[in-house]
Amino acid sequence: AVIEDIREYLKGTFLQDADIVPVSSVTGKGIDTLVKLIDRLSDKVAAKDEGGIFRLPIDRVFTISGFGTVITGTLISGKIDEGDKIEIFPVKVETRARSIQVHEQPVKTAYAGQRVAINIANIKVEDIRRGYVAASIKSMEPSTMIDCRLNYLKDAGKPLKNRERVRVYQGTEELFGRVILLEDEELKPGESSLVQIRLESPISALSGDKYIIRRYSPMFTIGGGTIINSNAKKHKRFDKEVIDELAKMEKGDLDEIIENETLKTSADFPDARYLAKSTGKGLNEVGSIIDKLIKGGRLVAFSIGDSYCYAHRKYIDEIANKFRIILGQFHEKYPLRPGMSKEELKSRALKSSVKQSIFDDLLVMLKDMKE
Repeated sequence: AVIEDIREYLKGTFLQDADIVPVSSVTGKGIDTLVKLIDRLSDKVAAKDEGGIFRLPIDRVFTISGFGTVITGTLISGKIDEGDKIEIFPVKVETRARSIQVHEQPVKTAYAGQRVAINIANIKVEDIRRGYVAASIKSMEPSTMIDCRLNYLKDAGKPLKNRERVRVYQGTEELFGRVILLEDEELKPGESSLVQIRLESPISALSGDKYIIRRYSPMFTIGGGTIINSNAKKHKRFDKEVIDELAKMEKGDLDEIIENETLKTSADFPDARYLAKSTGKGLNEVGSIIDKLIKGGRLVAFSIGDSYCYAHRKYIDEIANKFRIILGQFHEKYPLRPGMSKEELKSRALKSSVKQSIFDDLLVMLKDMKE
């Protein structure tokens, strides 16, 4: 009868088909069966991403006399070695992992999925708190706007209105924000939609992260979903181009996502670290896709010292045309002058932040294209 009552209570939830094992902590009855079931289920659980960037949502911060500040949390991706430099988000303070413990045992390295305590250097307890994220240096960009898929629960009670204020839970953080419905006038219980959440304080998340929302008051859970773009710009509602772009990003074709992100940001000549940060993927994975897109003629690489930055082939074609127009107008206006200076051409055609070496490489590339 008890099992039947539990089945009835769980009907319609993700646990409705879960195994139910009666156990007794007094007699030990059923414990062996439960252990075998857990072993069987654990074989089906996907391994945590040890190749991704190091990320640890902080759930506790405290001081140990003689050691200093300690942060704890569950390592959700990547790994950390003793001595590694890390950054605390959203405050963007850099520090170092002086020592690491896993389940109160000192270790040299901690991996994704483990509960971790890290003794960090040169940061006071009052400067960080629960909800902050420890991560690889420059691996994240805190944002106050995120584009998401929102699954609105069947038992949410009433429709969700546009711009409704909610509580947002992501990682170990609670934030306040307003839900902007991008494709609907209102969201009825049980429906799913693309939304933008505009937050009242910065969130430190990556695309692909999960989140939950609760009503501002009274507090109860009304939905959740997946972050599609963790560094969104403000969108107009019912914008077909925006909705189509988010739908593409949601499908998770990383090749296409990286190509589109490079196309959108080509004027800034993004590097692999930026593209990894914007997609929430590891540098190695992003680097492999960049190489493939370069070989396919979709992206172009530019050398900056020991590293590289990239632009989309379409942007290169646009710049070539822009150069031609600027130079044509110059020669029409000043027919007797030998030509425009490189400095003037660069200032008129490119952003001031673009390095001189990139501009020089562009000139050589466009000359070769012409020939």
